Amino acid sequence: MSSKMPSFDKFPINAVNEKIGRFASEEVTLNLISAKCIHCVLYASEALPLNSAKLRSLFFLQKRVLFKIFKTASLDIISDCQEFFNFPDYLNYR
Repeated sequence: MSSKMPSFDKFPINAVNEKIGRFASEEVTLNLISAKCIHCVLYASEALPLNSAKLRSLFFLQKRVLFKIFKTASLDIISDCQEFFNFPDYLNYR
């Protein structure tokens, strides 16, 4: 059995963002991701042996999705949005 990380483009987070990202509000998108997708990513992170590089990769996945949702590349803006929408760092690498 291989412990290779799955491709991030196949994760449900990206599917939700692709399907409704342009049509739903940021709040609806974040609620759907919290309710339906984070559990899959967290399960994958527990089921596979993760080194620091893989943990950084998962942390980047969460931030990248937020960058797309809020159409920004600023970590400060993303942090403010996470606080405002009550969307914590589920995959906190720090």
